[in-house]
Amino acid sequence: MLYSSKSVQEERMKRKGDPDNKGAAQRAKFRPQSEFVRFVLGDDEKAVIKDTAYSAEQMAEDLEELVQAGYKVTFRWDDYGDCSGCWLVAPDRDSDNSGYILAGRGSSSQKAFKQAVFVHRVKFKEIWPKITSNGPIAIDD
Repeated sequence: MLYSSKSVQEERMKRKGDPDNKGAAQRAKFRPQSEFVRFVLGDDEKAVIKDTAYSAEQMAEDLEELVQAGYKVTFRWDDYGDCSGCWLVAPDRDSDNSGYILAGRGSSSQKAFKQAVFVHRVKFKEIWPKITSNGPIAIDD
């Protein structure tokens, strides 16, 4: 039968969810936005980053390692810092860094990535702080 009786249609509607609470499933999927990890690099840290050689091959290896660990890596011009930016977005799954974004900035995308990797591995030892500050953002050069 192409068309069902009204009682069959009403029964189907009951199984589809509460008509007084339309959109509840969609709202349940909502996840809060990620927060930026704010940090200030000391002069000694800036010097280490600047003095460290960082080849394209090393950058490719580090990028592959981060992507394999579930991080999303984004590069673009950063209007906020007026420089090149690199953002490491933590994996959504069970990760110590879930819900956070770590930024690196520099005069080039490679230098921005180098700063982000330094901060991720050396400064924070791969576990980003949950307390963020509103201090100024420093670039590597």
